[in-house]
Amino acid sequence: MNTFQSNTMSEATANFDPSDPSSPSHYKSNETALLLLDFHNFIVNMADASSAVQVSSSLRQWAIEKQIPVLHCLIDIKEPFSPVFKMAARSAMVSSLPPQMLSETADLNEPSSAFDHHFVRAPGTVSALESRGLMEFLQAKGIRSLVLCGLSTSGCTFSTARAATDKRFVVTIIEDGCSDRSTEVHEVLVKHTLPMTGHVTTSEQFKSNIKY
Repeated sequence: MNTFQSNTMSEATANFDPSDPSSPSHYKSNETALLLLDFHNFIVNMADASSAVQVSSSLRQWAIEKQIPVLHCLIDIKEPFSPVFKMAARSAMVSSLPPQMLSETADLNEPSSAFDHHFVRAPGTVSALESRGLMEFLQAKGIRSLVLCGLSTSGCTFSTARAATDKRFVVTIIEDGCSDRSTEVHEVLVKHTLPMTGHVTTSEQFKSNIKY
């Protein structure tokens, strides 16, 4: 095995070394935030994401116990799509859905706590970091490490992970807290693409390795 192959394999493994500034273990609970991305009921149904919802709900409760901010990142359904977005054609379909389908799944929102915070972004904008007020919140709180659960893996999760890395956050993707309409796409992303710049791990592995 050559050096490049060896380094690539090590990059694909989540790092929980607390002495390493690139590891989520390096940061305290007050420097960490859990982001729940696009868990609208209609997206949960499209992505067949009931299992990811259960995992994310459990991780949310853990985060609240650890006094970690939980950021609910959603699409502002009331705002029209900009015509420059290719996804603008979906606007009529989305607006025709009943209000319950547009809401965030209740499993991730009840009971509400002082650590839950909600942010919305314009339709067609994929990265949650574009949510109104989100970056200001992260900066004001001194957040350095972001933990992501979300829908879909190939959509908001992927875009947010890459954008967050570019902004010098440590990024962890909870693979069983994400889902995609295509199982094959999900597997390629969590096994081969996202690990190159973020830490990909399961919820239980994350909780067992992070010591607050």
